[in-house]
Parts: sequence; structure tokens; C-alpha cells
Amino acid sequence: MTWDQCQVIMGNDYHLIPTPICQYFTAILLKKTTVMLDSQRIIPFPTSQMMRKLQVVQANVKGIDLKLMNSHLESTAQHSVERVKQLNVALDEMTSSDPKVNVIFGGDTNLGGRDFNSIVFPENVKDLWEELGCNGDTRYTWDTQYNDNKKMMGPGRPRCRFDRLYIRKSTDENVNPVAFELSGIERVKGCDRFPSDHWAIVAHFSIKTET
Repeated sequence: MTWDQCQVIMGNDYHLIPTPICQYFTAILLKKTTVMLDSQRIIPFPTSQMMRKLQVVQANVKGIDLKLMNSHLESTAQHSVERVKQLNVALDEMTSSDPKVNVIFGGDTNLGGRDFNSIVFPENVKDLWEELGCNGDTRYTWDTQYNDNKKMMGPGRPRCRFDRLYIRKSTDENVNPVAFELSGIERVKGCDRFPSDHWAIVAHFSIKTET
């Protein structure tokens, strides 16, 4: 999807926050009626060969401060070292944040296989899928056994959990995950294709506000 197409689809209902517009970009969307945008910035990945960056947005929901982070980490198996380096940048940003702020990082991480041999996750950073029970029905977000948007060469039909959401709760613990779902799993009417070759993650949170 192009930047112009994104703007048309979103209209005036969302703050649409992209990385610098170029051939490749990611974006964070905030619904204007419920989320207040405070600030935004980009953290570059200097050694990325694929124009990858980390988006960081400070926002506020019902008086609760949030830091929302998004990235698409370096792709393919041969770029494992760079991908892990990028993830560590994101993890450092999460753990160094104000402890009174809830931090959520998500995106297509491309993590798998040998990547985990060199990753040490901070104790206070939690994988939402794991926190909510490791439901097998929502495990795979890139599932070529069911999603045929991407034509695979050879007999194998890989299933991977590339897309992930992580949370570092605030010391107040006023934001807590309660449900984890997949979306985009039905074909688009009229074209017999799925919206993407990845399933989307939909996470639900409970918010505890001061009375």
C-alpha cells in the first residue's frame, strides 16, 4: 500500500504517523477520539540494509501515559545478526523508559530459529502471546499452510510466529493484556486473496484509571 492510499483510507479519524516516506515505511495509527498524541521520534538502525527503523510514539489514553513502538526488523535468515541487533535496540528503549510509563513494542520481528540463541529478554519485558496462555490457534502469524498469498517454492509450507507484541508494564500496573487474537484471516470479497501474507495481531488490554 502506498502512503497516499493509507491517507485516503484513514481519512481524518486517525493520527497517521509514518517513518520518513520513501520506498519502504512503517506507520503507527492513533484514533483521535480516544488517544492523545504527545510526541514522536525515529530511532535509526544505522547498519540496516533494508531501510529499517524504530518508531517511538508517546501517547496518552484516559490519563495513562504510553510509549508505543513499531518496527519491521531485518528480513531473511542471512540477516540474523542485524535483526538481533535491531531487537536489542528496541529492548533497550523499552527498559530505559520512565518506569511510570507503559511501553508496548510490536511489529514484524522476523524472529525465529537461531535468532533466539543470542537474545536475552529482560525480565520485565513480556511476550503477550506467551503471557496470555500460548494459544495454539493464534500462534502462527505467517502461515503458508493456510495463507496462499505468497507462493512457496518446493514442498515445504512454513508456519512462523514472525509478528509479535511485547509489553513492559509501568510500576502502577494500570495496563494489562487480557486477550490476543488474529485478524485478516478471511479472504477479501471479489479478489479471493487475504489482506496480507501475514495475519494481523489484535490485542485487548484492561486499563485501570484513578478514581
